[in-house]
Amino acid sequence: MKINGQLTWQDYLHAQQLHTQRVWWQQVIWYIALVALVAGFLSDLIPDVAANGITVIWDYIWLPIVIAVALLLFYYVFLPCSMRQLYEREPKMGAPFEYEITPGSFLATNQYGNLDRPWADILKWKQNKDFLLLYLSEAQYIIIPKRLCMPEQVVALQTHLEENHVRQDGVITRRSIIVATVIVVCLAVGAIIYVITLKPA
Repeated sequence: MKINGQLTWQDYLHAQQLHTQRVWWQQVIWYIALVALVAGFLSDLIPDVAANGITVIWDYIWLPIVIAVALLLFYYVFLPCSMRQLYEREPKMGAPFEYEITPGSFLATNQYGNLDRPWADILKWKQNKDFLLLYLSEAQYIIIPKRLCMPEQVVALQTHLEENHVRQDGVITRRSIIVATVIVVCLAVGAIIYVITLKPA
């Protein structure tokens, strides 16, 4: 089974976003931490506004506004521009390729060379509705745009990965549940200690 195509700079950008996307338990922890942060922020803001008037709000919100604007510029302006410039400077990134999927290995070929990896050498894989990433290491991955594949090719690829016990990143496992539970408990204990220390005598 073969897949032919060419990657665009948008493919690299979206694949990088998928690569850095938090798995489910990291998202849960992030939201819990965010709620705790907002609760702490409001616990300081509301008494200050009641005592000194609404004009003190600016003292609290100017820094979050600056951080939010900086993050938006980074993700929606700086990263796309940087990726496009890198893509235009590196001909290898846009070279036409051929992926060959066999029961024994995954072969990637373009005009600059080839990469032949047995399924046992694939560390893990990750996907969303548009891409599937095959990880050769924690930081190196092969990008497979699903738009270049027939549905049966995607299924066959997933079947080879599962049959060779290649781990799917983001899937709920016993280890991830334990890690998430420990972190949530630590956050809860920290919040309780914080509340107790602020409680007036």
